[in-house]
Amino acid sequence: MILEAFLSNPTFYKVGEFKEVRKVIIENYSDDFDILEKISKTKTTRELLASPAWLNLVISTINLEKFQFGDKTPEEGLKCFYKELVKYEEKFFNNSIYLESIDLLNRSIRILNQKISNSKSGEKDFGIDSLYTYFKKVVIKVRIDQNHQNKYQQLFVQVKKVFNYGGYVNSELWFKFFFLFKDKGKFQNNIEQEVLSGTINYIRNFSNATMIVTSIEGIMPVTEFFSQETKYSNEIYTKACANFHFAENFYPYFSVERKKSLLEVWLKKSLVNFNTLTEKFKDDLPDRLNLAKSILSQLRVQNNAKDKREFFDSLFNIGLSETEINSTTYSDQVISLICHSNVDYHNLGYQQYSKRKEYIDSEKLREKAIAFLFSIITNLNGHHMIFKRILEFKIGIDKRSFDKRINETTNAVKQIENYLVHSGNAEFYKIVTSKLLDNTIGIIGDKVISRINDKTRYGSLLEAIKMNKKLLKEDSKNKLESLIG
Repeated sequence: MILEAFLSNPTFYKVGEFKEVRKVIIENYSDDFDILEKISKTKTTRELLASPAWLNLVISTINLEKFQFGDKTPEEGLKCFYKELVKYEEKFFNNSIYLESIDLLNRSIRILNQKISNSKSGEKDFGIDSLYTYFKKVVIKVRIDQNHQNKYQQLFVQVKKVFNYGGYVNSELWFKFFFLFKDKGKFQNNIEQEVLSGTINYIRNFSNATMIVTSIEGIMPVTEFFSQETKYSNEIYTKACANFHFAENFYPYFSVERKKSLLEVWLKKSLVNFNTLTEKFKDDLPDRLNLAKSILSQLRVQNNAKDKREFFDSLFNIGLSETEINSTTYSDQVISLICHSNVDYHNLGYQQYSKRKEYIDSEKLREKAIAFLFSIITNLNGHHMIFKRILEFKIGIDKRSFDKRINETTNAVKQIENYLVHSGNAEFYKIVTSKLLDNTIGIIGDKVISRINDKTRYGSLLEAIKMNKKLLKEDSKNKLESLIG
């Protein structure tokens, strides 16, 4: 009852009266959680009623499993205990308490890991934060003499065990405990090397990149973690080159050079994954121009037009400026596709030109297109669509020079004549004659009419030729009239 009075009204009593009260607490109240909770409640109650000797005895009592947590389970009791323990100011702790705490921490970690492993999905409040706060204090501040080396090693072994448990299933909780042993130099055996190799094995063997990021960030920023040991960043980079989940999660933390090389790796391995990276990190793409050149290099070696189109799409999703696009081979590659006898390639080139003609060098296109037209004129049955479409491009094909080349090219007029007679393609006639002078138009019309005797099949073509009737010879005009009726 007297203790309850002190606990309820600590400011009512004189400071000197609490010396005896603290002695009573040490002798009689080191095993009761309710008393601990009340003493811990405020800075005033801690200052007046707690002492290092009492805290040491409380921890010893818990280690002996004689502490009364009321109706709480062992794991619930420990969780509540650490929430109270971390309230205590630095002056309440000494090395004896830290040494006594090693056994307590060992036991607590084992019990809480069992609770975590058996918990229902979604359950998260295991008191780990309070436990880690005190664990960190102990591992950093404890002084280990020869007599306590084994105890310290047992704590490390327990932490390593829960960290490795089930293939690292709880690593986002326990990695910070494991990694805290790094650079402490408190143990004769090589714990440092075990922390290094254990961390590398974790990165190498655990497939959940998101959890690894979370685990690292529980200690320090990922970039700082990389600077701790080059083997860490090397291992993660190697994993990121093989496993896209790692590439996606760790990309922001790599150096500029590694970001560039990682993008190159995924550009070659999987365009879908490459696009995911460039979209997700569109504001963090180093050296976009060289990246664009790599995209176009990969595009060039693709055999399928659909694949080429997807690379074109990727090119325009990395945020290039007009100047940057114009300094690549984009225009040259589109021109090469337009001037290709493969219909799928040509269609792709045409689509790119129609969509992005501002990036196409029209002078180069005109020069190459004219040469290409005369390379396929001998097979208009197979390439008439391509021939016609190129002539439709508004790229400045001069009528006079085109007409001159038609007439100077062996059998060019004959090839046009043959195709028109073979196909009756009125639209082809209209487009081709739009690029020719009157004399050549008349020659083609005369030759075609001389070979046609079927109005039904050639009705549309005859109507088209009629539009240029004044350019025909007289006998051709008469035959045209008789055919049309």
